[in-house]
Formats: sequence, C-alpha cells, structure tokens
Amino acid sequence: MRKLALAFLFCLTSSIANAETFQLQKVMICDKKEIVFEKLALEFEEAPIWSGTDVSDSSRYVLTINNKTGAWTLVQYDRDIACVLGVGTNSKVTIGKTI
Repeated sequence: MRKLALAFLFCLTSSIANAETFQLQKVMICDKKEIVFEKLALEFEEAPIWSGTDVSDSSRYVLTINNKTGAWTLVQYDRDIACVLGVGTNSKVTIGKTI
C-alpha cells in the first residue's frame, strides 16, 4: 500500500515537471462510511489527523493513524460510502520538517 502513496507522489511530481504520467488502477475495499470508520477506530485504534475535500468531485479524504503503533489508513468517502485507498506503518508527523 505504501507503493500507492509513492505512485501518487511520482505522478504529482511528474506532472509538475511536464513529464509523462500514468494511471494507476487497483482494487479498493469499500463499505458503508459508518462501518469503515467504526472499524478503524475500534479494531485498529486509529483516529483522524487530517481531512480534505477533492476539488473535482467534492468527495472527502481522511488520514487516520494509531499513535502507539504508527499504523495509518487513507480513506476517500462521500455521504454514504468509504473506500480505503492505502494503509501502512511507520507514520510520522512531518509538518515543518524536511522529509
């Protein structure tokens, strides 16, 4: 799943540099929004640390983390459905720091 985040960053930087881009297709796990967020909170002990709105379709994104384990999940959702876009480990808050 970490590859998805790296692929996204590659696409972003490639687009900025006017290089060729590619489209990534993968199977995503989706369910009712309430079920996805309940499972993240209760089973994985993850809490939201960031959210944002997609300008193209008004869907929402949220990043959840487990402070104890460093596990993270990126979810895209709308009013009814939520889809897990990526999961991983070793999360760190890097705001204002060099990566």
